[in-house]
Amino acid sequence: NKYAYTFASWLVRAQYSYKGRYMVSASIRGDGSSRFAPNTRWGYFPAASVGWRMSDENFLRNVKWLDDLKLRASVGQTGNAQIGNSEYLALYGMTNTDLGNGLTSQVYPSQIANNDLGWEKNTQYNIGLDVSLWRGTLGFTADYYYSKTTDMLFELATPIESGYTTIFTNIGDMVNRGLEIELNADLIRTKNLVWDFSLNMTHYKNKVTHLPEQFKN
Repeated sequence: NKYAYTFASWLVRAQYSYKGRYMVSASIRGDGSSRFAPNTRWGYFPAASVGWRMSDENFLRNVKWLDDLKLRASVGQTGNAQIGNSEYLALYGMTNTDLGNGLTSQVYPSQIANNDLGWEKNTQYNIGLDVSLWRGTLGFTADYYYSKTTDMLFELATPIESGYTTIFTNIGDMVNRGLEIELNADLIRTKNLVWDFSLNMTHYKNKVTHLPEQFKN
């Protein structure tokens, strides 16, 4: 057996920062995969983000114990093509059948074609806060995210009367949301001793929001 697989990508990105205080970034990425049919082979995934360093504003610039305070938000989309190399094609297999006068080799359809098989897409929204206090002695980061996956790649069972067992297709949606918090502290920092403290907390929920009827039983 011999297999070939091709993946191609391009990316365009623009960034702007005004005095390190206001930051904007936008991008679009194109991914092409030979694992999908020609009419669905390319997926296009945009992203954008903004940041505001509040600690550089006049109303906070004279706060001595505040090193950095930054608020940020972003939205972006990515794609998934983690399937087999020939899942969209009509495939054939070989078998030996006894027709009464010995075994005879026969060719039979083994996989249904799906020319609409395409990219699984994930869109994520994020808002975050970064804080640094007392010359880096204490640091705090918090992120809240909402992520939605659509057109999930699933191997769907087919009716036995069709003569096939499964077909790969895009079905189902899933939502993931959560909160991530990180706290860092330099408790002791001398020439002979460094004592750092770090605390992480994560809370998230997953929910499948759409599935075909056959998956619900």
